[in-house]
Amino acid sequence: RQASLNALDQFSDEFLAAIKRTGHRPVLDLGGGNAIWVEWLNGRGFSATGVEADPVVASGCSARGLPVTVGQRHTALSGAARDSLAAITMHGSVEGSSIEDDVRLALAMFRALAPGGLIWVEVAGDAPIHESRNDGAGVLCADRGSGRRKRLSAVVEAVGYEQIVVRPFAAAPEAMADDASGRWYLTAIKPTGSSSGSNLHQAGN
Repeated sequence: RQASLNALDQFSDEFLAAIKRTGHRPVLDLGGGNAIWVEWLNGRGFSATGVEADPVVASGCSARGLPVTVGQRHTALSGAARDSLAAITMHGSVEGSSIEDDVRLALAMFRALAPGGLIWVEVAGDAPIHESRNDGAGVLCADRGSGRRKRLSAVVEAVGYEQIVVRPFAAAPEAMADDASGRWYLTAIKPTGSSSGSNLHQAGN
């Protein structure tokens, strides 16, 4: 586990910068499973809490002294005060989701983030996807991860985030994915001059 915690140090500078930009607000971790991110963030001097849908997993995290509660990411985001968070991390959340889900999540995160805040979202990797043909034979399809990453990047940009970057993990801990080498993540920043309203909200007014 210590190796996994050390591997996350590659992201320290990004989180520290976001926390400084937002006046040392806390971090919210969504769907982090065994709370490796919550443990890492708090262990590095950041203030972080986690929300996990699986009550057994959340209970195990709490038993280890980690501030993780049971809940769904939409509920956690809607319950967060406007402009209250320095960063939001989200894991395994966009695989198979619709574009409508992506928009709702991006808007909810934008509302909760303080100006200058950071989102860190795990996105689809490059593993081939197995499908069945009409004749019953299985085939390996071309990677769909690239398309999902492009879609999420477009949604995030439309909402109003800046400095959008999509990267593969340089050294991902095994606790974050079964195939860490195939995982990617998206980071983006809420503009420092913006209010809690996004471009999409403004366009709809």
